[in-house]
Amino acid sequence: MTRRRAGPHRFTAIVAAAIALTAGMVVSHRSSSTPTIAHPLGKLAPTPGPSSEGYVTGKRAYLSRLAARQPDAPAAALVSFARFLRADEADQLMTGQHVGVVFLMFPGPTPEAPRVVTTIHAAVAKPAADIADLTRQEIAALQAKHDPASGPLIAERRRELQATTEDCACVYAVVIEGSTVARLMTLQRSSLVRLVDVPDPLTDDLAGWQLTPIAPVKTRA
Repeated sequence: MTRRRAGPHRFTAIVAAAIALTAGMVVSHRSSSTPTIAHPLGKLAPTPGPSSEGYVTGKRAYLSRLAARQPDAPAAALVSFARFLRADEADQLMTGQHVGVVFLMFPGPTPEAPRVVTTIHAAVAKPAADIADLTRQEIAALQAKHDPASGPLIAERRRELQATTEDCACVYAVVIEGSTVARLMTLQRSSLVRLVDVPDPLTDDLAGWQLTPIAPVKTRA
């Protein structure tokens, strides 16, 4: 089966697993050497796997303890959603927060992790358009072969093309930086949030960290 390459719009991210991304960037003021995938500054990742309820329970309890002791402490977090959200839903949920990266799962290609410069909606629109263009090119190439065996693959790519839009339910996590423990605790109480994962000890910047969001269990809307 033909595979499409992942898009170029990355927060220097690579796919670490089928439903997880590893993201990193250099933060020279925190480390004398450049963080790499093999040697990140730290990790936020479920153990042993992305569906670990024990990890979720433990990290929720950790954030609750922090909120009781030091609610005003600066903090960053990897926020995994309870279901796939549309970009506008995610923008509304993140009102007042500084979102640096959004994790996306479009139909077909590998996950995306674009940087958020203005809004989540804008960050989703560009890779959605790029992937849709690639899908159209692939469909055209398959049709040009006039091979009846390509029929099922063409039909699959057409379904993916129809579902790859800027308003698709494809957002499953974000990186928040420069927030506070209290504000993150408020976010954790939302029914749309599965886990607000904060480091131990706290940091207000997750650049250079290995980040593994938890993909929603529920199907896309």
